[in-house]
Amino acid sequence: MDEQQAGKYFIRELSRVASRDISVADKVNYLSQLIIQVCQVSIKDTGIQFHTTFSIIAYTGHRYHLPGRLLYNIHKFRRKVSCEQESGTKSSDDQTLNATYLLGLKVCSDMVRIIFDISPGPDLLKLIPSDKAYLLEEDRVVQFKKYQRVLILTIDRDKEHLIGIDQSRPGTKVEIAYNLEGRNEIFNDCIEYMEDVFCFPLEVNLIDVEIDEKGRYLPKALVIEPDFLIDITAVAECFHDYGITDVSYLTRKYLSLTPNKYLLLGHIANFFLDELMGNRDLTFMDLISSVFRLNPLAFSLFDDATTREIVQKAQKHFISLKAVIHQSFPREGIGIDHCFLEPTFYSERYGLQGRLDVLHYDPLNPGETSIIELKSGKPFRPNAYGLSHNHYIQTLLYDLLIKSMSNDRLKPTNYILYSIKDSDQLRFAPAVRSQQYEALATRNHLMAMEKRLSQADALLDKPDEFISGLVRDQRVLGFTKRDIDELASVYTALTTLEKKYFLSMTAMIAREHRLAKVGTESQLVNRGQAALWLSNVVEKEEQFNIIRDVELVENSSSENDPVLHFSRSAETDPLANFRKGDLAIVYPARDDLPPLSSQLFKGTIVELSESEVAVRLRAKQFNSKAFEDHTSWNIEHDVLDSSFMSMYQSLFSFACSPIESRKRFLTLKPPMQPKEISWPETPGLTNEQFRILGKILSANDYFLLWGPPGTGKTSVVLRHFVKHLAKEGKEQILIVAYTNRAVDEICHAIMNEPEVQDAGVVRVGSRYSTDAAFRPYLLSSMVQETTSRQELRDLMQRFRIVVGTLASVMGRQEL
Repeated sequence: MDEQQAGKYFIRELSRVASRDISVADKVNYLSQLIIQVCQVSIKDTGIQFHTTFSIIAYTGHRYHLPGRLLYNIHKFRRKVSCEQESGTKSSDDQTLNATYLLGLKVCSDMVRIIFDISPGPDLLKLIPSDKAYLLEEDRVVQFKKYQRVLILTIDRDKEHLIGIDQSRPGTKVEIAYNLEGRNEIFNDCIEYMEDVFCFPLEVNLIDVEIDEKGRYLPKALVIEPDFLIDITAVAECFHDYGITDVSYLTRKYLSLTPNKYLLLGHIANFFLDELMGNRDLTFMDLISSVFRLNPLAFSLFDDATTREIVQKAQKHFISLKAVIHQSFPREGIGIDHCFLEPTFYSERYGLQGRLDVLHYDPLNPGETSIIELKSGKPFRPNAYGLSHNHYIQTLLYDLLIKSMSNDRLKPTNYILYSIKDSDQLRFAPAVRSQQYEALATRNHLMAMEKRLSQADALLDKPDEFISGLVRDQRVLGFTKRDIDELASVYTALTTLEKKYFLSMTAMIAREHRLAKVGTESQLVNRGQAALWLSNVVEKEEQFNIIRDVELVENSSSENDPVLHFSRSAETDPLANFRKGDLAIVYPARDDLPPLSSQLFKGTIVELSESEVAVRLRAKQFNSKAFEDHTSWNIEHDVLDSSFMSMYQSLFSFACSPIESRKRFLTLKPPMQPKEISWPETPGLTNEQFRILGKILSANDYFLLWGPPGTGKTSVVLRHFVKHLAKEGKEQILIVAYTNRAVDEICHAIMNEPEVQDAGVVRVGSRYSTDAAFRPYLLSSMVQETTSRQELRDLMQRFRIVVGTLASVMGRQEL
């Protein structure tokens, strides 16, 4: 569609909406959508992608030099539409709604006229209001803004200014000063990234902004692409005693953590804290038997000496934690009854997400709160506060998170709890603004790393530059150097073709991760995780992406199996696109506050019917106050970064595999020719099925069986194949599928075979995503009665067949 055709099309659409016999509310909504369509068509040739309404309108205005008064009224119209959608158009009187409609008709027609150089016909002109429909822009001078979203258009290096558009004043371009000594010079690297790694236009949040007499913006911090939330722990792990490096962020993507006693002790310490917060009178003997069931597979890998050491150190952590709860907490004014365990918060202001260990609200001082972060290891080269540098940074970012969530109403007091210490376990971590700015600059470095990974396939002609381009001569010591050396060594040993495959897959994973975070950038209807705060309730319902206004009817969040049961209301859309087993976020449904202004409860949908929804939380909550304070709740889709980490780690596993295996994987080497085998005829098989099974059993490397649904791949061929291996062989058998439903179908096919039962079957996964008939075979069910490592080993050695989804098996590296 060329420019002239596009202009004629939009004029026809304007005439149609102005003359159609539909409600004013429907006309308003249609005009709102039409404005976005005008912007998308008008900048389509640039190839630039946007994922917020503000950005696409702001850039269109910049490109076509739309008058500031027009831009102001376009954004004013969009905000009016959004407010009316949020509150329900029934709450707007006819006069107000009609005024909104006339404003939309006016701004849309003026946009089309200017952008496409085409004028409406006489019939439409009669319906378009005069310039009196425009609202006057408020002429106010703001001296300070806590934060402000801007769209950066370009950079003026001579003046050291970024040129952008203020979201709150969209008709006005602003100058944003950088490289200001003592103010924001630590973000100079980020300015370089904007031009070299990202591309303009670029969304940025300005933090702690002063505005001088010339109208220049003087921010103290900048947050690049704030809708892509980075985990706080990932930022903190870039801080070392010798300096800051983002290399660890790269190595943690590819290198999986090997199960070890230190990781397990960390899980045990967290388990003890959670249990003692719920019942401070528990003894070590009350809890130790449950420790083995936290991660039975990991325990089964340790020898007796290591197991004894873990138990001994676990007792030390228990004693320390009990002392903190009985003595240190009361001394610091932290009341257990007013604490919440593992609360999750998101901040689009700072582009961060995080899950705290403990959050305490002071009922006597509503603005006061405390953050407690548990660490099971000793502080390494502690700072003046007795804290490891990375641990300290973590609390500083949690401090920002809580302030952002509460719109700066809450003032956290931050602590690190070192449970391995015999005394002085609870250590104060004061918030220092300058170090918080430094952490935000590091967060931007990680965004640049994400961007570089998504562009890895641009290096296909020079694949040897991949690792060096990401490391960029950074100073790296200790474990980080060990890990980057391992990554570089494995990558360097690959052939040129294998490196190109590695780069292509890396870029694909990074881009898929980005889509999950911020959605399909060319379409505003799909915003991924960011839809939680970028889309209003009406937009979410139009995309069937919210189960809204459900009522909490049963709260079992304090049980070992923490489940919330909700009943649907008249406002709940029965067509919402959710399924049993989906990851979900639960938060209070409040018209006066956005989703990010409260604690987010993460979990999995375990029951879904016409009348009820049940969500199993990831962490049990002994404090029910949050659920008692709210009657209505919303449920939305969740995104896990760990699923993308598994993809990176699988790619690295490919790179580590023997060269012959890599050649087969890339089809550079054909499979070995099978040897003819004879096996007895089996009743119930057709000649074709019998022939195929013979070929499968004789294959040396791999065998691909393809067929349409219903041809017996699972119910016949797989069943007899597994039955034969169980009876005749001694090998262990791993059976995986992508979905739990497919795994259940496999279980239905093989479980009734005596040979399979004799070989022993274990199902890996959650009881909520497993057919009831196969829940007794779950690993989690089988380990309930075990109390020692030897019992665990005896149990695991009884099984030759492991069945589960690919994700479940990948999440159990100990297998």
